[in-house]
Amino acid sequence: MSWRRQGRRLGIAVLFVVVGTGLWEFQERQHKDAYTWMGVPTWEEFRPTTMHRVLRNDGYLVGWSDVRVNPLSVSYQVEARLEHRPKAKFSSRLAHAMADRHRQLRR
Repeated sequence: MSWRRQGRRLGIAVLFVVVGTGLWEFQERQHKDAYTWMGVPTWEEFRPTTMHRVLRNDGYLVGWSDVRVNPLSVSYQVEARLEHRPKAKFSSRLAHAMADRHRQLRR
C-alpha cells in the first residue's frame, strides 16, 4: 500500500475516534444534568486528592475518588409512581397490639 492510502485511513480512523468521543461526552453531560440538581461537584483548584471520576448506572451517579478509594458524591433519579401503590394490610393482632401500646404511651 502507498503512504498516501495509509495516511488517508489513519485520518479517517482519527476522525471516527474524535467524533465518537465527542458524542460520548455529550451523552454523559446530558445524564449528569438529568440526575443532579445543581450539577456534579467539581474542584476549585487542582490537587492529587481532588481527582475523581463520575460513574453512571441506570438511576444513579457516583463520584468516585481513586486516590481516596471512596465515593465522594451520589445522585439518584427519583420517579414518582403512585398509581400502583400497594395497600397496607395489618393483621388484627398487630392492630390491637399497636392500639394497646398507644394507650400505654398516652398515660
